[in-house]
Amino acid sequence: MSLDQRLRQIIEPHMIDGQSSLAQHIKTLVYKKAPQWFDLLDYEDDLIFLEPALFAWFTDPSPNTPLSQQLIGLVNADTTRTAEARSDEDGVIFVPRAGILRVKEANTTGTLILEGREWLWHPDGKDKDLCYPPIQETLTHIAPNVTLGQGKPPAVAARFFANGTVNVGGFSVNDLKQHQNVKRALELISQQDATLHEWICFCTRYIHLYQADLTNSFGSLSVHGAAFLNVPDDANVIFYLDDLAHQCGHVIFNSATLQKNAFLACAPDTPLKSLTTGLNDPRSVYSAFHGLFTYTSILRSLSRNLDQMSTNDDHLHVLARIAFYLRKFQHDLKNLNSEYIYAPLGKKLYEIFFSYYEFFRDEFADQIITFDLSNQPYAFSWRRFVVANFAGGH
Repeated sequence: MSLDQRLRQIIEPHMIDGQSSLAQHIKTLVYKKAPQWFDLLDYEDDLIFLEPALFAWFTDPSPNTPLSQQLIGLVNADTTRTAEARSDEDGVIFVPRAGILRVKEANTTGTLILEGREWLWHPDGKDKDLCYPPIQETLTHIAPNVTLGQGKPPAVAARFFANGTVNVGGFSVNDLKQHQNVKRALELISQQDATLHEWICFCTRYIHLYQADLTNSFGSLSVHGAAFLNVPDDANVIFYLDDLAHQCGHVIFNSATLQKNAFLACAPDTPLKSLTTGLNDPRSVYSAFHGLFTYTSILRSLSRNLDQMSTNDDHLHVLARIAFYLRKFQHDLKNLNSEYIYAPLGKKLYEIFFSYYEFFRDEFADQIITFDLSNQPYAFSWRRFVVANFAGGH
């Protein structure tokens, strides 16, 4: 049995069960919190209840938008529907599936009215006759059940960026170019690694592109089904081959390991540094375990698309990223090599991840042995690689 088959044998059934359990959890929450909306939703359609905005809303101690705003776009409306909503500081109302609705009033609550496919907005305190249609910007579909957003994040997810260091005013992504890059990267993944592409499309509902000094790209169970990608100025298809596999990999692994005690014998939040003397690593055991899966996904994506690179620079760029992740992979495999950590199923996964590392190391060792990665930050930088490896640039 191949490594891919061994990994699929473990990941896929747990991923499917995890998605079903997560959908059931959101169904229960919607039923309890908004029964009048629950009756309008298709209970049999798990995709409805796997919208990232619902996870973000229910995991937020103080939601800054109404729940009805997250639900009105999920209803197959054959009659007029109304929902309480709130615009953000830019006059944007994000409605899952419907997209972005732009209104004149910022930071304002009001009523959204959906008549067939037409939207109307009535801000609180205004005469009812002063309803008007907002400007609608629909989301781009880039894969089955996957939509793409960009720029400033939806208000329902704003707390994930509220650490005081994000350059909110600097959110800007080149629409057409980056959309094409994302689509092309997903196409390449589908052609060269159909299983990984299937997993991405099964677990991911929304991909958001943004630019900021921080936060780093991420995927979180608190906004499950969404992958947020911090896009550098020089982003190309190679960046997305890496970061889609990485962040969507987190989404996939969150589903597959929803029952953490099936994989880990220790508490998932056990500090990694408590297991190894002299290790200064802030992550938990479960977070580091995630890394083994995402390194595997990234290396599959990059290595299997190496022959698709049309220029020497692109070929070298892919190899540089492979070298970068092999170094991280080796480091985490060493620190997670402890019998104390794993339940039997987790031990099997660790052994599969170790075998992937050995396979990729052996395949590429001769090509990457001379690479200087000493100036690399947390996230790979092609520009820094060029500086370190080519005198006077490249």
